[in-house]
Amino acid sequence: MTALTQIFRFLTSAGLLPLFLCSAAQTKGADAAGDFACTEQLRQSRLAWWREAKFGLFIHWGAYAVPANGEWYMSSHKVPIADYARYVAAFNPVKFDAAAWARIAKDAGMKYVVLTAKHHEGFAMFDSKATDYDIVDATPFKRDVVRELAAACRAEGLKFGVYYSHGQDWHHPGGGNVRQWDPAQAGDADRYVDTIVIPQTHELLHNYGPLDLFWWDSSVGLWSPEHPERAARLYEEFKVFPNLVINNRLYDAYRGRQFYPEYWQPVSPLERFIRGDYATPEGLIPGPPPEGVDWESCLTINGMWGYKPKGEKIMPPSEVVLNLVDIVSKGGNFLLNVGPDPEGVIPPAHVESLRTAGEWIRAHGEAIYGAGRTPFGGELGYFSAILPSNFGERAFVAAPEWRATTKPGKIFLHLFKWPDPDRHLKGQRYFRFPLPSAPVKSVYLFGDASRTPLKIMPKRDHIAVELPDMTPDPIATVLCVELK
Repeated sequence: MTALTQIFRFLTSAGLLPLFLCSAAQTKGADAAGDFACTEQLRQSRLAWWREAKFGLFIHWGAYAVPANGEWYMSSHKVPIADYARYVAAFNPVKFDAAAWARIAKDAGMKYVVLTAKHHEGFAMFDSKATDYDIVDATPFKRDVVRELAAACRAEGLKFGVYYSHGQDWHHPGGGNVRQWDPAQAGDADRYVDTIVIPQTHELLHNYGPLDLFWWDSSVGLWSPEHPERAARLYEEFKVFPNLVINNRLYDAYRGRQFYPEYWQPVSPLERFIRGDYATPEGLIPGPPPEGVDWESCLTINGMWGYKPKGEKIMPPSEVVLNLVDIVSKGGNFLLNVGPDPEGVIPPAHVESLRTAGEWIRAHGEAIYGAGRTPFGGELGYFSAILPSNFGERAFVAAPEWRATTKPGKIFLHLFKWPDPDRHLKGQRYFRFPLPSAPVKSVYLFGDASRTPLKIMPKRDHIAVELPDMTPDPIATVLCVELK
């Protein structure tokens, strides 16, 4: 093997080949346009696995699990730092099993996991040398949760990423909290950035990797166009990780433009770092975004982010599947959250719903993983002119009857409501869908190994498919439409 071949193989296996090629081009005198093109080339390369994955597990977990009143408990109850320390001292999740969590995600049909390495409470779920306010130094547990879960996810073939609250920290002085209630929270913002955010980011990047995804949250006022030098300092930590997928929340001020196609056009490397790789609608599923916009909806399985059993309402498996298919049909990813209890257990009701949904998802994987958006659109619903918007996203009223996803030469029709008998056609059940752009070769039930064609009746503006009297699947029946 020649030295050149060895270098090529190393760069390829380490995921550094696109960066090497871009750097070489720039060394030869590429202009700004070439620099922007290289940045976009890298973005497309690192998003490949993420676009294929479609479904991920979000985990909100920290010392806030002890009071069991959600991840915003410290802020909502204005708990002083000294008083909140008793929850940290009581946090001893002896039932935490990283391998079990990874298996839960895999059994649910998920392809990646994102854990809150540090939420707004400022408490790190990893062994940080930047502060003693972490799970190893400040609790009786003395174990590094991020390290254990990262290893368990990789053992199951799952991608792994971390959530990090970079601009809102209720514990460390200067942490950007705009609603201070404790004099101990006051401090210099740049000192906080330099002594907490950048060192902890460095630790996460270098000690737990290679990470696959980095999920910023809550910039408040620390991270904004008014302070570009902070972003530039932080960017230096990320430059050597060209394959790391990053969300778009470094600057909350930018999120109002996250569904504008021009926001995702090629930009400089620093600006791409600031804007991130994909949009992040929260707590809702938006209407169909424009083509060319990568996005991920994060929802909770029980209406809460952190552990809060009181008042929870579990998302049933049918709704998990509907939400996933709805999101995929609009070109997005689905990040579904669970909130483990203070002992380290994901509530059994959450697990059971995920397990049942996962059976359906894995059985219909061809219609989900790497699938494209609907070729139609009218089945999705409509934008509301009355309901309020969220971060610039117009409220969307969804129609829940059916969705369509695509692969080359195929359309998958996901039926969540079995059609009623047609009284004009001898009580037979028919499903009608718009004419595709190419002629239909055949339609059959996805679960039918023999691919027995269903009877179809082409009409002027739609195709009617004759269906069996009973739905073959209680969650959703999928019809596979093969095109000529």
